[in-house]
Amino acid sequence: MKILWILHSSGLTGAERSALEGTKSLIEQGIETEVVFPSEGPLLTIVREMGIKTFILPHHWWVSDMPQRLKVRLRNILKNVFSARRFAVILQERNVDLVISSTVTSPFGAFLARFAKIPHIWFLEEFGKADHGFDFVFGDKLSSLIMKNLTTQFIVNSEAVRSHYGRWFTRKKISLIDYAVEVLELPLPDYQANVAGSVFHLIVVGTMIPGKRQEDAIRAIDEVKKRGLDVKLSLLGHDSGQYADYLKDLAQHLGVSKYVEFLSFSKKPFQVMAAADVLVVCSRCEAFGRVTVEAMKLGIPVIGSASGGTPELIRNGFNGLLYSPCDYLDLADKVEYLILNRHKIEEMGRNARIWARERFTLERYRASLSEIVSQAFHDYKHSAQNSVRG
Repeated sequence: MKILWILHSSGLTGAERSALEGTKSLIEQGIETEVVFPSEGPLLTIVREMGIKTFILPHHWWVSDMPQRLKVRLRNILKNVFSARRFAVILQERNVDLVISSTVTSPFGAFLARFAKIPHIWFLEEFGKADHGFDFVFGDKLSSLIMKNLTTQFIVNSEAVRSHYGRWFTRKKISLIDYAVEVLELPLPDYQANVAGSVFHLIVVGTMIPGKRQEDAIRAIDEVKKRGLDVKLSLLGHDSGQYADYLKDLAQHLGVSKYVEFLSFSKKPFQVMAAADVLVVCSRCEAFGRVTVEAMKLGIPVIGSASGGTPELIRNGFNGLLYSPCDYLDLADKVEYLILNRHKIEEMGRNARIWARERFTLERYRASLSEIVSQAFHDYKHSAQNSVRG
Protein backbone atom coordinates (compact mmCIF):
# COMPACT_ATOMS: atom_id res chain seq x y z
CA MET A 1 0.00 0.00 0.00
CA LYS A 2 1.16 3.56 -0.74
CA ILE A 3 -0.22 6.52 1.23
CA LEU A 4 -0.17 10.27 0.62
CA TRP A 5 -0.35 12.39 3.78
CA ILE A 6 -1.65 15.97 3.29
CA LEU A 7 -0.45 18.54 5.85
CA HIS A 8 -2.10 21.90 6.47
CA SER A 9 1.17 23.51 7.58
CA SER A 10 4.93 23.06 7.43
CA GLY A 11 5.45 24.23 11.01
CA LEU A 12 6.35 22.27 14.13
CA THR A 13 3.30 22.64 16.36
CA GLY A 14 1.37 19.73 17.85
CA ALA A 15 -0.63 18.58 14.82
CA GLU A 16 2.39 18.59 12.52
CA ARG A 17 4.52 16.67 15.01
CA SER A 18 1.77 14.10 15.44
CA ALA A 19 1.61 13.71 11.65
CA LEU A 20 5.37 13.18 11.60
CA GLU A 21 5.03 10.40 14.17
CA GLY A 22 2.20 8.92 12.12
CA THR A 23 4.26 8.97 8.94
CA LYS A 24 7.16 7.26 10.72
CA SER A 25 4.78 4.67 12.17
CA LEU A 26 3.39 3.74 8.76
CA ILE A 27 6.82 3.53 7.18
CA GLU A 28 8.01 1.27 10.00
CA GLN A 29 5.06 -1.00 9.16
CA GLY A 30 6.31 -1.26 5.61
CA ILE A 31 3.70 1.14 4.21
CA GLU A 32 5.24 3.57 1.73
CA THR A 33 4.19 7.10 2.68
CA GLU A 34 4.69 10.40 0.87
CA VAL A 35 3.84 13.84 2.22
CA VAL A 36 2.31 16.99 0.70
CA PHE A 37 3.16 20.36 2.26
CA PRO A 38 1.51 23.70 1.47
CA SER A 39 4.84 25.56 1.65
CA GLU A 40 8.46 25.44 2.76
CA GLY A 41 9.00 25.12 6.51
CA PRO A 42 10.97 23.39 9.29
CA LEU A 43 8.93 20.18 9.20
CA LEU A 44 9.44 19.85 5.45
CA THR A 45 13.20 20.00 6.04
CA ILE A 46 13.00 17.26 8.68
CA VAL A 47 10.90 14.98 6.47
CA ARG A 48 13.23 15.45 3.50
CA GLU A 49 16.24 14.59 5.67
CA MET A 50 14.47 11.35 6.59
CA GLY A 51 14.46 10.44 2.91
CA ILE A 52 10.67 10.62 2.57
CA LYS A 53 9.25 11.73 -0.79
CA THR A 54 7.66 15.19 -0.47
CA PHE A 55 5.61 17.57 -2.61
CA ILE A 56 4.87 21.27 -2.19
CA LEU A 57 1.35 22.11 -3.30
CA PRO A 58 -0.28 25.31 -1.97
CA HIS A 59 -3.90 24.84 -0.97
CA HIS A 60 -6.41 27.03 0.83
CA TRP A 61 -8.06 26.58 4.21
CA TRP A 62 -11.83 26.51 4.42
CA VAL A 63 -11.93 27.80 7.98
CA SER A 64 -11.30 31.36 9.13
CA ASP A 65 -11.36 33.43 12.30
CA MET A 66 -12.76 36.43 10.44
CA PRO A 67 -15.61 37.06 7.95
CA GLN A 68 -14.81 36.42 4.28
CA ARG A 69 -16.63 37.68 1.22
CA LEU A 70 -18.51 35.03 -0.73
CA LYS A 71 -16.40 35.77 -3.80
CA VAL A 72 -13.19 34.99 -1.88
CA ARG A 73 -14.65 31.80 -0.39
CA LEU A 74 -15.76 30.50 -3.77
CA ARG A 75 -12.45 31.39 -5.42
CA ASN A 76 -10.43 29.54 -2.76
CA ILE A 77 -12.55 26.40 -2.82
CA LEU A 78 -12.45 26.30 -6.63
CA LYS A 79 -8.66 26.60 -6.54
CA ASN A 80 -8.56 23.61 -4.20
CA VAL A 81 -10.84 21.61 -6.50
CA PHE A 82 -8.84 22.40 -9.65
CA SER A 83 -5.50 21.68 -7.93
CA ALA A 84 -6.84 18.40 -6.57
CA ARG A 85 -8.08 17.33 -9.99
CA ARG A 86 -4.69 18.04 -11.59
CA PHE A 87 -2.73 16.38 -8.79
CA ALA A 88 -4.96 13.30 -8.86
CA VAL A 89 -3.35 12.38 -12.19
CA ILE A 90 0.05 12.30 -10.45
CA LEU A 91 -1.39 10.06 -7.73
CA GLN A 92 -2.61 7.58 -10.27
CA GLU A 93 0.80 7.54 -11.96
CA ARG A 94 2.47 6.96 -8.57
CA ASN A 95 -0.08 4.27 -7.63
CA VAL A 96 -1.18 5.96 -4.40
CA ASP A 97 -3.81 3.85 -2.61
CA LEU A 98 -5.05 6.15 0.16
CA VAL A 99 -4.98 9.81 1.23
CA ILE A 100 -4.73 11.10 4.81
CA SER A 101 -5.56 14.71 5.78
CA SER A 102 -4.30 16.41 8.94
CA THR A 103 -6.67 18.78 10.78
CA VAL A 104 -10.06 20.09 9.74
CA THR A 105 -8.61 23.27 8.24
CA SER A 106 -8.41 22.19 4.58
CA PRO A 107 -10.61 19.94 2.39
CA PHE A 108 -7.90 19.56 -0.26
CA GLY A 109 -7.10 15.94 0.60
CA ALA A 110 -10.76 14.97 0.51
CA PHE A 111 -11.21 16.39 -3.01
CA LEU A 112 -7.94 14.81 -4.08
CA ALA A 113 -8.98 11.35 -2.93
CA ARG A 114 -12.35 11.62 -4.63
CA PHE A 115 -10.83 12.60 -8.00
CA ALA A 116 -8.24 9.81 -7.67
CA LYS A 117 -11.01 7.36 -6.67
CA ILE A 118 -9.20 6.18 -3.56
CA PRO A 119 -10.16 6.15 0.16
CA HIS A 120 -9.64 9.17 2.38
CA ILE A 121 -8.91 9.34 6.14
CA TRP A 122 -9.32 12.65 7.95
CA PHE A 123 -7.68 13.56 11.28
CA LEU A 124 -10.00 15.88 13.23
CA GLU A 125 -7.59 17.33 15.76
CA GLU A 126 -9.44 20.43 16.93
CA PHE A 127 -12.90 21.76 17.71
CA GLY A 128 -12.45 24.75 15.43
CA LYS A 129 -14.57 27.46 16.97
CA ALA A 130 -14.11 26.65 20.65
CA ASP A 131 -10.33 26.36 20.61
CA HIS A 132 -9.13 28.48 17.67
CA GLY A 133 -12.09 30.73 16.92
CA PHE A 134 -12.46 29.16 13.45
CA ASP A 135 -15.70 29.03 11.51
CA PHE A 136 -16.30 27.04 8.35
CA VAL A 137 -16.51 29.67 5.64
CA PHE A 138 -19.37 27.73 4.00
CA GLY A 139 -21.15 27.01 7.28
CA ASP A 140 -21.37 23.87 9.38
CA LYS A 141 -24.16 22.15 7.47
CA LEU A 142 -22.60 22.23 3.99
CA SER A 143 -19.07 21.61 5.26
CA SER A 144 -20.06 18.58 7.32
CA LEU A 145 -21.96 17.16 4.34
CA ILE A 146 -18.85 17.50 2.16
CA MET A 147 -16.69 15.88 4.85
CA LYS A 148 -19.11 13.00 5.33
CA ASN A 149 -19.40 12.21 1.62
CA LEU A 150 -15.69 12.51 0.82
CA THR A 151 -14.23 10.63 3.79
CA THR A 152 -13.95 6.92 4.52
CA GLN A 153 -12.92 7.25 8.18
CA PHE A 154 -12.29 10.03 10.68
CA ILE A 155 -9.67 9.92 13.44
CA VAL A 156 -9.90 12.03 16.61
CA ASN A 157 -7.51 12.56 19.53
CA SER A 158 -9.96 12.75 22.48
CA GLU A 159 -13.44 11.72 23.53
CA ALA A 160 -14.33 15.41 23.72
CA VAL A 161 -13.54 15.85 20.03
CA ARG A 162 -15.36 12.63 19.14
CA SER A 163 -18.45 13.90 20.95
CA HIS A 164 -18.18 17.25 19.16
CA TYR A 165 -18.13 15.71 15.67
CA GLY A 166 -20.63 13.06 16.69
CA ARG A 167 -23.27 15.68 15.85
CA TRP A 168 -22.41 15.16 12.18
CA PHE A 169 -20.99 11.68 11.76
CA THR A 170 -21.89 8.26 13.13
CA ARG A 171 -19.74 6.97 15.98
CA LYS A 172 -18.70 4.00 13.84
CA LYS A 173 -17.07 6.39 11.38
CA ILE A 174 -15.00 8.13 14.10
CA SER A 175 -11.99 6.35 15.61
CA LEU A 176 -10.18 7.57 18.74
CA ILE A 177 -6.42 7.09 18.68
CA ASP A 178 -3.67 7.81 21.21
CA TYR A 179 -0.69 9.61 19.72
CA ALA A 180 2.88 8.55 20.45
CA VAL A 181 3.94 11.97 21.85
CA GLU A 182 7.67 11.32 21.71
CA VAL A 183 9.95 13.22 24.11
CA LEU A 184 13.65 13.17 24.87
CA GLU A 185 14.82 10.64 27.43
CA LEU A 186 15.58 13.03 30.26
CA PRO A 187 16.09 12.05 33.92
CA LEU A 188 13.34 12.68 36.42
CA PRO A 189 13.28 16.24 37.79
CA ASP A 190 15.24 16.89 40.97
CA TYR A 191 12.25 17.01 43.28
CA GLN A 192 14.54 17.62 46.23
CA ALA A 193 15.13 21.09 44.81
CA ASN A 194 11.49 21.92 45.47
CA VAL A 195 12.06 22.82 49.09
CA ALA A 196 10.14 25.37 51.08
CA GLY A 197 11.44 28.84 50.44
CA SER A 198 12.66 28.26 46.88
CA VAL A 199 11.05 30.18 44.03
CA PHE A 200 8.20 28.15 42.53
CA HIS A 201 8.56 27.94 38.75
CA LEU A 202 5.54 27.63 36.44
CA ILE A 203 5.69 27.27 32.67
CA VAL A 204 3.09 27.63 29.92
CA VAL A 205 4.02 26.18 26.52
CA GLY A 206 2.17 27.15 23.37
CA THR A 207 1.74 29.78 20.69
CA MET A 208 0.62 33.06 22.22
CA ILE A 209 -2.94 33.27 20.91
CA PRO A 210 -6.23 34.10 22.70
CA GLY A 211 -7.36 30.46 22.71
CA LYS A 212 -4.36 29.47 24.85
CA ARG A 213 -5.29 32.12 27.46
CA GLN A 214 -1.81 32.68 28.89
CA GLU A 215 -3.38 35.71 30.55
CA ASP A 216 -4.87 33.40 33.21
CA ALA A 217 -1.37 32.41 34.30
CA ILE A 218 -0.18 36.02 34.47
CA ARG A 219 -3.18 37.06 36.56
CA ALA A 220 -2.68 34.02 38.81
CA ILE A 221 0.97 35.00 39.34
CA ASP A 222 -0.16 38.44 40.46
CA GLU A 223 -2.64 36.90 42.89
CA VAL A 224 -0.10 34.45 44.32
CA LYS A 225 2.42 37.25 44.81
CA LYS A 226 -0.24 39.20 46.73
CA ARG A 227 -0.51 36.21 49.05
CA GLY A 228 3.18 36.58 49.89
CA LEU A 229 4.49 33.57 47.96
CA ASP A 230 7.55 33.44 45.70
CA VAL A 231 6.69 32.38 42.18
CA LYS A 232 7.86 32.98 38.63
CA LEU A 233 6.34 32.21 35.23
CA SER A 234 7.87 31.30 31.88
CA LEU A 235 5.81 31.66 28.71
CA LEU A 236 7.39 29.53 25.98
CA GLY A 237 5.98 29.82 22.49
CA HIS A 238 5.77 31.65 19.21
CA ASP A 239 5.01 35.37 19.45
CA SER A 240 1.72 35.82 17.57
CA GLY A 241 1.94 39.60 17.63
CA GLN A 242 -1.12 41.35 19.00
CA TYR A 243 -1.96 38.88 21.77
CA ALA A 244 1.67 38.56 22.84
CA ASP A 245 1.81 42.36 23.13
CA TYR A 246 -1.35 42.24 25.22
CA LEU A 247 0.26 39.70 27.58
CA LYS A 248 3.35 41.86 28.01
CA ASP A 249 1.22 44.94 28.68
CA LEU A 250 -0.87 42.95 31.19
CA ALA A 251 2.21 41.85 33.13
CA GLN A 252 3.44 45.45 33.15
CA HIS A 253 0.05 46.77 34.27
CA LEU A 254 -0.17 44.28 37.13
CA GLY A 255 3.38 44.99 38.19
CA VAL A 256 4.65 41.42 37.75
CA SER A 257 6.87 41.90 34.68
CA LYS A 258 10.03 40.89 36.55
CA TYR A 259 8.39 37.59 37.51
CA VAL A 260 7.22 36.73 33.98
CA GLU A 261 9.66 35.80 31.19
CA PHE A 262 8.73 35.48 27.53
CA LEU A 263 10.75 32.82 25.72
CA SER A 264 10.84 32.24 21.98
CA PHE A 265 10.13 28.69 20.94
CA SER A 266 13.28 26.73 21.65
CA LYS A 267 14.96 24.02 19.62
CA LYS A 268 15.24 22.22 22.96
CA PRO A 269 11.76 22.72 24.46
CA PHE A 270 11.91 19.60 26.62
CA GLN A 271 14.96 20.82 28.53
CA VAL A 272 13.22 24.16 29.11
CA MET A 273 10.07 22.41 30.33
CA ALA A 274 12.04 20.08 32.58
CA ALA A 275 13.51 23.08 34.42
CA ALA A 276 10.04 24.08 35.70
CA ASP A 277 8.18 22.69 38.70
CA VAL A 278 4.74 22.58 37.10
CA LEU A 279 3.25 23.04 33.63
CA VAL A 280 0.09 25.12 33.34
CA VAL A 281 -2.43 24.62 30.51
CA CYS A 282 -4.82 27.56 30.39
CA SER A 283 -6.47 26.83 27.03
CA ARG A 284 -10.16 27.63 26.94
CA CYS A 285 -10.88 24.35 25.15
CA GLU A 286 -7.89 22.14 24.34
CA ALA A 287 -8.85 19.36 21.94
CA PHE A 288 -6.14 17.00 23.16
CA GLY A 289 -3.16 18.58 24.86
CA ARG A 290 0.07 17.24 23.44
CA VAL A 291 2.15 19.48 25.66
CA THR A 292 0.28 18.08 28.69
CA VAL A 293 1.42 14.57 27.82
CA GLU A 294 4.95 15.78 27.06
CA ALA A 295 5.23 17.35 30.50
CA MET A 296 3.87 14.22 32.16
CA LYS A 297 6.37 12.02 30.32
CA LEU A 298 9.09 14.29 31.72
CA GLY A 299 7.74 13.76 35.23
CA ILE A 300 6.19 17.22 35.54
CA PRO A 301 2.68 17.50 36.99
CA VAL A 302 0.18 19.71 35.17
CA ILE A 303 -2.39 22.22 36.32
CA GLY A 304 -4.97 22.38 33.55
CA SER A 305 -8.22 24.08 32.64
CA ALA A 306 -11.12 21.66 33.15
CA SER A 307 -12.39 21.89 29.60
CA GLY A 308 -12.13 20.10 26.25
CA GLY A 309 -9.91 17.04 26.29
CA THR A 310 -7.74 18.13 29.24
CA PRO A 311 -9.82 16.31 31.93
CA GLU A 312 -9.19 13.09 29.99
CA LEU A 313 -5.48 13.49 30.67
CA ILE A 314 -5.41 15.00 34.15
CA ARG A 315 -6.72 12.87 37.00
CA ASN A 316 -7.22 15.51 39.66
CA GLY A 317 -4.80 14.96 42.54
CA PHE A 318 -3.12 11.97 40.85
CA ASN A 319 -1.02 13.39 38.01
CA GLY A 320 -2.03 17.04 38.23
CA LEU A 321 -4.78 19.44 39.20
CA LEU A 322 -7.77 20.89 37.36
CA TYR A 323 -9.06 24.43 37.71
CA SER A 324 -12.26 26.10 36.51
CA PRO A 325 -11.83 27.44 32.95
CA CYS A 326 -10.89 31.14 32.73
CA ASP A 327 -10.92 31.43 36.57
CA TYR A 328 -7.48 32.78 37.46
CA LEU A 329 -8.36 32.88 41.17
CA ASP A 330 -9.01 29.14 41.14
CA LEU A 331 -5.73 28.68 39.26
CA ALA A 332 -3.97 30.76 41.93
CA ASP A 333 -5.50 28.49 44.61
CA LYS A 334 -4.05 25.42 42.89
CA VAL A 335 -0.63 27.05 42.60
CA GLU A 336 -0.69 28.06 46.25
CA TYR A 337 -1.63 24.50 47.25
CA LEU A 338 1.41 23.07 45.48
CA ILE A 339 3.73 25.74 46.86
CA LEU A 340 2.62 24.85 50.38
CA ASN A 341 2.63 21.10 49.69
CA ARG A 342 5.83 20.55 47.75
CA HIS A 343 5.77 16.79 48.34
CA LYS A 344 2.70 16.57 46.10
CA ILE A 345 4.81 17.71 43.13
CA GLU A 346 7.03 14.65 43.45
CA GLU A 347 4.08 12.32 44.00
CA MET A 348 2.03 13.62 41.06
CA GLY A 349 5.09 13.97 38.83
CA ARG A 350 6.03 10.31 39.27
CA ASN A 351 2.43 9.23 38.70
CA ALA A 352 2.25 11.37 35.58
CA ARG A 353 5.44 9.92 34.14
CA ILE A 354 4.40 6.29 34.67
CA TRP A 355 0.84 6.82 33.39
CA ALA A 356 1.79 8.81 30.27
CA ARG A 357 4.67 6.54 29.29
CA GLU A 358 2.42 3.48 29.51
CA ARG A 359 -0.45 4.95 27.51
CA PHE A 360 1.17 7.13 24.84
CA THR A 361 3.68 4.95 23.03
CA LEU A 362 4.91 4.70 19.46
CA GLU A 363 4.04 1.00 19.48
CA ARG A 364 0.38 1.64 20.35
CA TYR A 365 0.10 4.51 17.90
CA ARG A 366 1.68 2.43 15.13
CA ALA A 367 -0.66 -0.53 15.74
CA SER A 368 -3.82 1.60 15.98
CA LEU A 369 -3.06 3.72 12.93
CA SER A 370 -2.10 0.73 10.81
CA GLU A 371 -5.31 -1.06 11.74
CA ILE A 372 -7.46 1.96 10.87
CA VAL A 373 -5.66 2.51 7.56
CA SER A 374 -5.98 -1.16 6.56
CA GLN A 375 -9.64 -1.30 7.52
CA ALA A 376 -10.47 1.93 5.68
CA PHE A 377 -8.71 0.64 2.55
CA HIS A 378 -10.57 -2.68 2.76
CA ASP A 379 -13.96 -1.04 3.40
CA TYR A 380 -13.55 1.38 0.51
CA LYS A 381 -12.55 -1.34 -1.94
CA HIS A 382 -15.38 -3.57 -0.77
CA SER A 383 -17.88 -0.72 -1.21
CA ALA A 384 -16.50 0.07 -4.67
CA GLN A 385 -16.80 -3.57 -5.76
CA ASN A 386 -20.38 -3.74 -4.56
CA SER A 387 -21.20 -0.57 -6.47
CA VAL A 388 -19.78 -2.09 -9.66
CA ARG A 389 -21.79 -5.28 -9.17
CA GLY A 390 -24.90 -3.19 -8.50
